[in-house]
Amino acid sequence: MLSAWGQQYRNLVLGELLEQGVAGARISDRVAVRIMIYVPDRRRRDLDNLPKSVLGALTHAGVWGDDYQVDELRLIRMPLTVRGGMLAVTITAG
Repeated sequence: MLSAWGQQYRNLVLGELLEQGVAGARISDRVAVRIMIYVPDRRRRDLDNLPKSVLGALTHAGVWGDDYQVDELRLIRMPLTVRGGMLAVTITAG
């Protein structure tokens, strides 16, 4: 069962993808995903905690059929902090 925070995150991602016109794109090919992470402050964070929720939200939004299609996953912590934090996700053919 998804937590209230998880549901809120999924809805936030879906809203952003709808705005960009890519929700429901239903990519059927294998993909590579790059996630650039702009943290909100300089506290220590484990990057490996992030991709599960991001990939799950993209699946829920219909970007692809399932995240098993991801053959390559790259996480990059960016040197700049952004108030509230931010992710920039790039999906390319794998």
